[in-house]
Amino acid sequence: MDRYTQETACWLDLRFDRQVYAFMGREYDPYQPLTGIPDGTWNAPRYLMAARLIRLASVLGDLRPTSFLDVGGAEGMVARFVENQFGAESVSIDLSHQAALRAKEYSGVLSAAADSARLPFADDSFDVVFLSEVIEHLANPVRSVLELVRVAKHAVIITTEAFADTEEARRQELADRRLEPHMDRSILCEDDFRRLLAPLMIT
Repeated sequence: MDRYTQETACWLDLRFDRQVYAFMGREYDPYQPLTGIPDGTWNAPRYLMAARLIRLASVLGDLRPTSFLDVGGAEGMVARFVENQFGAESVSIDLSHQAALRAKEYSGVLSAAADSARLPFADDSFDVVFLSEVIEHLANPVRSVLELVRVAKHAVIITTEAFADTEEARRQELADRRLEPHMDRSILCEDDFRRLLAPLMIT
């Protein structure tokens, strides 16, 4: 594991560690909207999560998976949703050990800590593999996407807001960014996705 990924894992462990919040005298603040009901904690990113979940449900309605892997699954909300709605055996993994613990605690799904570039699963282990708002944070997104394709039997679904239409737009977007843990350091263009996901692409 490279240094950036190690530092990101540490950053995420602090983000998802309930003891850190207790030390600060605060209640744990979930990354995901675990209650499913808008309240004072909802913000634009959480509404976007809900919108992505609705879109995912539409796609999965056609695929009808019996197994599902969420890579970068945080507290396991998506894996739990897919398990409940489609009856698919669902697993949530995250780079953070603390996130995997929260997934088990809050969502009750199978969870583990793992690097997306080295997934601990055999080829074709899951009907569908999901990577949502993660690829932009990865040190080696190509290696990770190839791993997703390896363990997916039928489809890989990727969402990201860190997207560029052209190579020039990508260069401009990345020009002024500083390297820090969990930053948006990788931006893919449409052609990148076409080349990597052509065998599994849903249009």
